[in-house]
Amino acid sequence: HGLSLLMKEYQLPWQVVEGTLLGAVKFHGILPWEKDIDIVVLSSDWDTVLYMMKSLSERTNSQFTFVEQNEPITDNKTETLDGGYGMLVNPWNVVVEVWGTSWFSGIDDVTGKWTKQTYLPFCDRTFYVPVPENPANWSRNRYGADYLRHAMHWIDTGAENGWQRYEPKWFPCPVNPTEAPYERQLCLDQLPHPDGNLAFQHHAWLP
Repeated sequence: HGLSLLMKEYQLPWQVVEGTLLGAVKFHGILPWEKDIDIVVLSSDWDTVLYMMKSLSERTNSQFTFVEQNEPITDNKTETLDGGYGMLVNPWNVVVEVWGTSWFSGIDDVTGKWTKQTYLPFCDRTFYVPVPENPANWSRNRYGADYLRHAMHWIDTGAENGWQRYEPKWFPCPVNPTEAPYERQLCLDQLPHPDGNLAFQHHAWLP
């Protein structure tokens, strides 16, 4: 939540992606097996991100540190900044991976200006996080049609990276599928071709 407030203070567009977005779609929170938090910012805002992270470190007496690993580079064809990567580390060993990108949903293709933003509830609906437009579809395209059964971090599978195809374990079938919070839901690990349309919590808000 603090990171969300910080982004708002510096008026920085940002979104959660990867497993963090998957957690927002599935549980409205962080995945139980998650190892980090993934967010994207605009590469054109990278200098502001660095300044914000330095300010955060000063405010917290260096409890929070930001390690920049790659600076954004200029695309020769479009003459726009793209890329940039750094990690925000805190005393609780929760790593926030910050990725720079030249564009994400909510940015007008013609003007390049911020126009709209989709949000999902997070951390038991205590606040909302910005997500790509149609977040469930984004997760489905990223993790496959059975993404709602996904229950394992890629590191624990022995894969070299999160983009390498791997076979994670799945959620087991509940003992009694008629009891909350599984009411009116089919047992996902018994479906031959799950299409990813069922959420694990009631009242899932998927714009």
